Amino acid sequence: MVFVRIIDTISRMDLTLLAGAFTLNIRVAVILRIKDKIILEKSTEGYYFLVGGRIKAGESSVDAAKREIKEEVGVEIDNLIFRASLEQFFGKPDKKVHEICFVYSADLTEGIIIPPEFYLVSKDELDKTNILPKILKQILFLPDTEPPVHLTLHDLEAI
Repeated sequence: MVFVRIIDTISRMDLTLLAGAFTLNIRVAVILRIKDKIILEKSTEGYYFLVGGRIKAGESSVDAAKREIKEEVGVEIDNLIFRASLEQFFGKPDKKVHEICFVYSADLTEGIIIPPEFYLVSKDELDKTNILPKILKQILFLPDTEPPVHLTLHDLEAI
């Protein structure tokens, strides 16, 4: 049996599905480029991740991506290109997560002021940058002319 739970966090209505031992999160992430670099945020645990977040109930993935860019980077954007879908399985035996993420890309113009918690990373710096999920490194610098891909990552501990 699947239960749907809407979680209200900081005035956001995030859609989360509880299915047995799993929690399903539905998210968006955006490969934001300025010239030949991408914008990444650094977590308190020390890894880097793309701009993005959970999709609100009733919101399309495109609208969620636009909202997250506006909330996090302060820029309105319309030139989103769908790049990938990512299914990710992670967690521990008592807290398993299945996450579905829609990944988009967009180009920003030079001169935009990036908030201090974000970093610009070049392709040359990619190998030494701890980006999570790691599987995204495969597509971060691919040209938008490449067809979208579906990526799957299983990283569950001792299930």
